[in-house]
Amino acid sequence: MAASSLPPASAPSPSLLAWRGAPLFCWAAFPRRGCARGAPTLPPSAFRRLQRAKKTREDLGVDLYGAQQQLANLQIGLEKAHDHYTETTAIRQRAEEDVGRLRVLAQEQAGRTKEEEKR
Repeated sequence: MAASSLPPASAPSPSLLAWRGAPLFCWAAFPRRGCARGAPTLPPSAFRRLQRAKKTREDLGVDLYGAQQQLANLQIGLEKAHDHYTETTAIRQRAEEDVGRLRVLAQEQAGRTKEEEKR
């Protein structure tokens, strides 16, 4: 059944929402069984739609919880990958600095070797 076939929702007064733990709505087939005095009743078809909507909401909540857990795990993985990247970058920079110093030393040594050969 389409949602447009439902009558417009009107908010019941707060006193009708909960009366000594009675259900929010009563099923029309059993209007006096466990219902609060004056609590609105639902026809069986609306009651079934309400139950389906509650089940759908619960299922969506479970799906959301699973997605949040997956997101948390992905964030942990991202943090680990970022830490590894930062560490690797620092090692690479130190290696490049060492290579630069070794090049300077090699050029100095080559210059001294040429001077000794000239003598």
